[in-house]
Amino acid sequence: MTRYTLFACTVLLIAVSSFAADWGQWRGPDHTGISGETGLLPKWADGGPKLLWKVQDLGAGYSNLAFSGGKIFSQGDFDGESVLYALDEKTGKELWSLAVGEAGGGGGYQGPRSTPATDGKLVFAMGQFGEFVCADVNGEPLWKVNTQKKYGTRVMSMWSFAMSPIIEDSLVIIPFGGKDGTVAAFEKNGKEAKLVWQSTEIKEPAAYTSVVPLTFGGIRQCLVFTEKVVAGLDVKTGKVLWQADCPGRTAICSDPAYDIDGDVLYLIASSAYGTGARGFKVSAANGTFKAEQIYEDKTLQSHHGGIVQVGGYFYLLTQRELVCVEPKSGEVKWKDRSVGKGSVMSADGKLILRSESGDGVVALVDPSPDGYKEISRFSQPDRSGKNSWTYPTVYDGKLYIRDQGLLLCYEIK
Repeated sequence: MTRYTLFACTVLLIAVSSFAADWGQWRGPDHTGISGETGLLPKWADGGPKLLWKVQDLGAGYSNLAFSGGKIFSQGDFDGESVLYALDEKTGKELWSLAVGEAGGGGGYQGPRSTPATDGKLVFAMGQFGEFVCADVNGEPLWKVNTQKKYGTRVMSMWSFAMSPIIEDSLVIIPFGGKDGTVAAFEKNGKEAKLVWQSTEIKEPAAYTSVVPLTFGGIRQCLVFTEKVVAGLDVKTGKVLWQADCPGRTAICSDPAYDIDGDVLYLIASSAYGTGARGFKVSAANGTFKAEQIYEDKTLQSHHGGIVQVGGYFYLLTQRELVCVEPKSGEVKWKDRSVGKGSVMSADGKLILRSESGDGVVALVDPSPDGYKEISRFSQPDRSGKNSWTYPTVYDGKLYIRDQGLLLCYEIK
């Protein structure tokens, strides 16, 4: 893989032509893990869908994929460097690469954990040691800032920076754990790393989560889930609109999920290490918000596999099974062993699950509060032998499965 080392004060930025179907950031355009694509295969063939191509030199790491303008953006470790790169969407062939920072990672796990974000013109990426960079679509480095040195950023425990940048209009928002505020918003530009605001009312070290943007109560806000609280911040200012105690421990990894019913938001926040899930009801009236906890279930421990809301129900993979949860009461409708511990996303009204261990089983499931309804499954070929923590991704009628340096592209249209 070709690499070009960035100069000390430079940062990465990748530009790409944008269109409505772009999956330009972590967990998609709405950051919910839900693809809006339709017309996908209702079931898969035995052994899995048709494999279009695979590449095996993406480098060590757990970064997911961002797409725009016929390009795929991701990150990996190569020869002592943490690298941001672009691939050709049709073939997986490398188009360019740029160094972000030092390779490695805390806790004995090597490689980047974050996913790049692109607006079709610029690309933003976070290295595992807090290097925040920007580049254009052709791989030209534009700026770079070491957030640990400049903003005193830190994470809650030993596993390095794993949060992903999220683009919101003219801002790029990232919960980087700065000493003057956990969450930061930078101006989206290719000239300099210009800080617009920090969440001065929340100053904890960063968890391993990213922000979740949404419009609620007539205000654009972003959800943040830390070691101590879950909160909604005003996207424009970083001001806390509402917050509730939500203590966790060791590692907070899965982003919260939500369901909006009129002027009420129902939220679930879950983590492992004995903590489990808490459900919250957030009410909106005349520009003010009130948050209250409505349930707690220590058995619902989502480690780092994510949560999706489909058809008015939450679906999450706990340490051992897939669970369906009713948002307003926290009632568990059912549990099933399914693929075991892993990650979840949704596309065309279905769930796509991926086991983190063993054969890396990928399953297609019909979500229903009435019970577990598996449609298809296959085992991932060429397993690395490491935990497969990168979520499955659906884009432009293709299913993408990454396992360290391996990327598989399946046709599911």
